[in-house]
Parts: sequence; C-alpha cells; structure tokens
Amino acid sequence: MVAMKRGPIGVWFSIAIVIFLLSLWLGSMFGSAIARYRYGHYPLNPSTFSASERARLQSELTDLATAQALCALTLITSGEKKPTVKYLLDEIAGLEDLKRRTTAQEIKPQIDLALGLAYVDAATVEEQNNATDLAKRNMQSAQVLFESLGWKDYSEGTLKAMAERGILKWKPPLTRAISK
Repeated sequence: MVAMKRGPIGVWFSIAIVIFLLSLWLGSMFGSAIARYRYGHYPLNPSTFSASERARLQSELTDLATAQALCALTLITSGEKKPTVKYLLDEIAGLEDLKRRTTAQEIKPQIDLALGLAYVDAATVEEQNNATDLAKRNMQSAQVLFESLGWKDYSEGTLKAMAERGILKWKPPLTRAISK
C-alpha cells in the first residue's frame, strides 16, 4: 500500500479559500455602502444634462404620468355599482393615442401593459353587459399585447384574475366593502 504524504498545501489552500470568500463578503458590504453614500449625497443634477437629454427625459416622464392618470381615472370610476364601458373605452383610446405619439422605446412596454389591462377590464365589463362579441374582441386584443410583451401565460382566465387582483389592490377600502 502506498500511503500519501499529507503536506501543508491542503492547509494553505483552505486558508486561501477562506480569505477569498471573506474578501468577497467584505467587498460586497463595503461596495454597497459606498454606492448608497455616493448616490444619497450626490443626486443626479438635471442641469448637467444637455438640452436634448432634458427634453427627452421630460417627454418620457410626461408620457408615463399621462398613462398613470388615465389608469387612475378609470380605477376611480370603476368603483361605481354598475360600471360602464364608456370610461374604459376612453382609457383605451387615450392609451392608444399615447402609444402612437410617444417616441421613447423605453416606456412603450409600460404603455402596452396598461393598455392590455384596460382591454381585459373592458372585456370583463362587456361580458357582464352580455356583449360577448365585443368582450371576445377586447380579450383577443389584450392577449396579443401580452404575447408581444413576452408573457408565457396570457390565457383568458389568467388575465382576468390578474386584472381583478389589480383592481382590488387599488380600490379604496370603502369601495371594496360596498362591492362585496
């Protein structure tokens, strides 16, 4: 039998691994602390942007605010006892117009998401009003949008459940108690 001689190489290798792991941990802790300090004490100054960058940023922020306002207005009016599809169709028209007008590719997915949810909400209300053809058309439009966003499951049941959770999340507590 050949016996292996145990040398100091294993001990030194173990110490090197421990030092390496300790340095990774300390580096991540200090690195994140430095980054928080840096960005907390030196915020971005819009005056350092060029005029074209400021205009692009302002345009994107305006488009996002418009999309949020359209969604908020529809959520506020959806608390009515008998929801009407008029508000939802206004939201859809506004979001489609915003999608056509915006040039920033970065915010188009957010607008598509809001538009898809509006289509699902409209389909749900039209289904309640026994307008099945319009409900199917709106649901298909929503499914096309969610498919283009890269969603794996964009079935009708999934979209309705997601939209219902979103509406209940943003409804005021009094409205939630009345609608139950």
